Amino acid sequence: MKKTLLILLCICGAVFAQLGVNLVQNPDFEELDDRGFPAKWNYIPETFKSATDNVFEGKRSVHYFNTVAGKYQFFSQDIPAKPGHTYEYTIYAKQVNRPEAKGAGRPPKANAFIEFWFKGNYLGGDYTPSILPLNTDWVKIVGQTTIPENATRVNFGFRATPDGTNLCDIWFDKCSVVEIEGEYINNFATTNKYRDMSDGGMVTIFQGLGSAFKRLPENAASTIRMEILDSTGKAVMTLSPDSIQKEFVTFTFDSSKLPAGKYALQGSCTSPLNHKEYKSNSAFTKVDKLPEFKAYIDDHRRMIVDGKPFFPLGMYFGPVTKENLQPYIDTKFNCLMPYNPPTDPAMYDYMHENNLKVFYAIKDAVSSRTHDAKATETKQASGIARLEKWKHHPAIIAWYINDELSREFVNDAITYRRKCEEHDPSRPTWTVLCTPQDFRTYVPASDIHGCDPYPIPDYIPLRAFNWTKTMNDAVMGSKMIIQVPQAFCWGRYWVKYGFTKERCANCRRPSFLEMDAMSWMCIAGGANGLIYYSYFDLMARDKATDILPRIPFDEHFGECKQIAERIMAHEKVLLSIEK
Repeated sequence: MKKTLLILLCICGAVFAQLGVNLVQNPDFEELDDRGFPAKWNYIPETFKSATDNVFEGKRSVHYFNTVAGKYQFFSQDIPAKPGHTYEYTIYAKQVNRPEAKGAGRPPKANAFIEFWFKGNYLGGDYTPSILPLNTDWVKIVGQTTIPENATRVNFGFRATPDGTNLCDIWFDKCSVVEIEGEYINNFATTNKYRDMSDGGMVTIFQGLGSAFKRLPENAASTIRMEILDSTGKAVMTLSPDSIQKEFVTFTFDSSKLPAGKYALQGSCTSPLNHKEYKSNSAFTKVDKLPEFKAYIDDHRRMIVDGKPFFPLGMYFGPVTKENLQPYIDTKFNCLMPYNPPTDPAMYDYMHENNLKVFYAIKDAVSSRTHDAKATETKQASGIARLEKWKHHPAIIAWYINDELSREFVNDAITYRRKCEEHDPSRPTWTVLCTPQDFRTYVPASDIHGCDPYPIPDYIPLRAFNWTKTMNDAVMGSKMIIQVPQAFCWGRYWVKYGFTKERCANCRRPSFLEMDAMSWMCIAGGANGLIYYSYFDLMARDKATDILPRIPFDEHFGECKQIAERIMAHEKVLLSIEK
């Protein structure tokens, strides 16, 4: 035993030898190149300049001021960060807003980031904005991220958001990217049971592993323990791992042995480096009989609607009218997710009569722009009020509660999910994310998970598989995944982003073969449903603008219908529980 411990400690010493070393070159911007600009950095001189009038420390800082709004401009450098390792990145910023910033739809903010690349292909990034407008004092922006295992290039930088804002001046100074020990186990566990509730039988607990544990010898995971605590805090079961995977460990127990009641699942392990104990805490409920659900997720990650397995296949909508539904009704699509849910009950009756299920949007329940707790509370109350109003309609099968929130709002998202469950226990919640490094963090924040890989035209369709596989790994194969494949053309959005007219006009939509391939790649990666983005974009592009050419709706949507037919031809296979 002493020999094993000694070997483990030696390995830990080697693995964590670089903790605390700053990977950023010229981190305080004191060194200038031949042009008089900060050395070792990449940037646009018209927007970023070396400054001496406002400094946090030393003699120089970097001043951001943009005179042309809408351009994506940043200050960055590549860093030698290691795949699979965890890093904390920091920078100090001082912001002075211009008068026009008051009342702006998206207030300007300083932002630091780390981005990941694989052989020239963007994998994702971690983006940390300042919490509040900065107007007077220097503020330290702090972010933390784990580098993907397949990253071949890592880039650290900073910018102002919204991209290319001209509503503020920002000074940046004293930055760092340092490796930290990272997380040993995630701070939560989950189970293979819907909402972690069982009426008896075997239950599997999934305990996610953090980046620090993944770098230890495989047998180190055997030291993790899981306790099941009753309402008094007494351990009624103590479990050892029965399966050790790269991303998680599992524990199995017979819930029939537990009396009905509320329990806590508490995972624990001790760091071999600093001997600190790390714990996870989650809830589990044992019931004598499961409640009745309008819709729920079964042990095979299938959606069950009105007692029958259901493979969601649909599209995002804007407004919903009988007119814009007509082309959609006579297809194999069986559901839709409207950003603008109808306010007339007759429209839900109409959709129900035409066998269309609805994912009802009560998203935007977090004050993500101002970080205002009272505003978030008001938004959540508004969402719950709409849930209460519509929860009895048979067309509605789930609540869409989160549209691309970043990691900083996860606690708000978890709170909102709990409120939704309390006010409507009979329908699941669905969350869609766009930042792969946040997928695991959001597992406790929803019943159904998904992401929106939109690669065309800048990246290859394979992103659809990669992101779905990443999502499946993040949920540890324990949750339903409804993916959002790309059916739209980016050009309409690029106009809003301030891209050149030529680039917007030449932007192409995904072809039939690309849409078809991305659909099947999502399914192969672990998706249990597909809702494409978006029907309203297809309708909008049916007319030319002064910048964008027309993309005929009948042709584009005709291809989407063909893909739906191809997928639903295999509906029985997709819903099968055979392996």
